[in-house]
Amino acid sequence: MSNETQNTIGDWVVATLNPDPIIQAKKLQDEVKEFCLAIEAGKMEHAAEELADVAIVVFGLASLLGVRILQRINWKMAINRQRNWKVTEDGTHQHV
Repeated sequence: MSNETQNTIGDWVVATLNPDPIIQAKKLQDEVKEFCLAIEAGKMEHAAEELADVAIVVFGLASLLGVRILQRINWKMAINRQRNWKVTEDGTHQHV
């Protein structure tokens, strides 16, 4: 089995799927929903599979948009670590 990268996933998206970023963003919504449903059902193995699908779509989107996602994640985490965070009424979190 090969190690996938943003480039190999991006190439696969272009060759195999509809490479329209809007279509892929909608696919991301679907995959996140499937992940949430698996978590809610307590199906952790299925949740892990769906989480991989989420990551694949994110990496594919990043490639389609010309975003170097790992660099962007590092940049954004530096910002996030400087922020203060609070839990919201619905149990999620938001920076203040």
